[in-house]
Amino acid sequence: MAMPFLWYNPFELPNQKGNILLQTLISCLSENDKERLQIRNVKFHFLSQSPPPLFDYPRYIRTFNSEKFTSLYKRYHSKDKNNDIFLFQLLINMIFDTSYGFKHFVNNYTLSDYNHALQKIISCNKNLPKVFSNIQKLEFQCAISLLHNTLTGSVSSLLRNVRHLLLIIRNDHDHLQNNFDIIPHFIQSMIELKSLVINEHCINFNKEAIFKAIKSHENSLTFLGFQIVNDYSLLIQILISCTKLETLEITQERTSFFTNRNPSQQFYLNNHQISVKHFYHKNIIGNENFFKTFLRMTSRNLQTFSSRYITRDIVEIMREHCPNISYLNISTFSFYISSFFQLIDSLKLLEHFTLEIQDGYPNFHEYDLQQLASKLPHSLNYLGINFFLTPNQLNFFLKECKAQIQTLELNYFHLHDFDYVHTVIKYSQEVKCLKLVKYKKGIYGMGYCRFNPELHCRRNSSNEKHHIYMNKGFKTFKKKYDLIDKGAIKIGDLSLCEVKPYSYSFYDRIFNSAL
Repeated sequence: MAMPFLWYNPFELPNQKGNILLQTLISCLSENDKERLQIRNVKFHFLSQSPPPLFDYPRYIRTFNSEKFTSLYKRYHSKDKNNDIFLFQLLINMIFDTSYGFKHFVNNYTLSDYNHALQKIISCNKNLPKVFSNIQKLEFQCAISLLHNTLTGSVSSLLRNVRHLLLIIRNDHDHLQNNFDIIPHFIQSMIELKSLVINEHCINFNKEAIFKAIKSHENSLTFLGFQIVNDYSLLIQILISCTKLETLEITQERTSFFTNRNPSQQFYLNNHQISVKHFYHKNIIGNENFFKTFLRMTSRNLQTFSSRYITRDIVEIMREHCPNISYLNISTFSFYISSFFQLIDSLKLLEHFTLEIQDGYPNFHEYDLQQLASKLPHSLNYLGINFFLTPNQLNFFLKECKAQIQTLELNYFHLHDFDYVHTVIKYSQEVKCLKLVKYKKGIYGMGYCRFNPELHCRRNSSNEKHHIYMNKGFKTFKKKYDLIDKGAIKIGDLSLCEVKPYSYSFYDRIFNSAL
């Protein structure tokens, strides 16, 4: 029963497991393939160490990432590149020949002999109908000419059941005019597309055809990821047409391939409304005019706003037009903080709020902390503080906070600093509602002593009593709970655990989650 789970996505295993994984795959080669390796005198050091397999492991692989598999293989190469390529081909063929069928296929093409061998196998493997016919998630990152070569013939027809599609396509010197139609035709061939991620290079090949292809999925498409340079006009048309669309994510691409033709692009669409409820933008640059137009068009529909790009005008538009936001994640600079107070005060349904300060060390006065704490609505149950506060500042902020916080995320927090731990434990015992404290491992000690005299004194004070207090308190705490070095502790109803940095992206939830 465990085998399908263990081998569902084996190439995501930590690096230290790579040698075991590769050795196991080699052991699964047929006797005929092993004889062919001996004839070629392949001296790959795993060959002599491979015991007979207990199971036919490759048939359970459901997620295949060409880039990760190639990277894994190249770490354990021999001295003969031709033999390396030969063994690589045998392993790929074995995986394709024995597979029950992939659910998730990722093809990130690079100019290497390994990728060339992989593309050749994709084009001629006899078991391809079984391997590709049930793919739910498909990701292509390559040049337009390679996409054309891959999707011609029967391969395209095998992929009609794809529900989640990513196409990051670039131009190349081998492109032909008839290559440009392959992208819209491929998108339109899907039976019921739910998620689509494309970049602006895809659109520039044939904008009208791309729009028609996406519009053909207007009743099924719920997530759209747009990697954009500067032309938002087509995106606006798509947002108006796709009435079932719930989530939009924008990534601002570099402008190395295109000049910024119209940085102050204006949109006059005040009479239109769009259905998007959740918005994500993970770059620190963006198009302010698009943001303001988008917020007006979503208006009361918008429930999630997660962005690393923000301006005072955008904040004001949100305050006026988007009162139903319940999930807010903002990354900004310390000199913008005061502009958020009125916004937070207007969001009466806010449940989840994280605030990141990009310059990291705001010199908060008590008045600023009191203002921020007092504006948090009673509906808030998750608060993320991604900027530095001393234990005294944190204690003051929590005392002033009237919201019933159940989860507190503190990215500048250290489990081995007794003052921080004591502050959150004391708060949880007083308010009773706090159940979970999340912290990010390893961020402490990044040099904030230069910015905060109080912390400098706390860490470097010659006051012997202070050192005795800290050491005694920490040792007592560690002895009492005996779990502090394991990254998570439980104190009554309060749990403390590590958390990954917030990504400001919805993409991972779609393409990197299990089916």
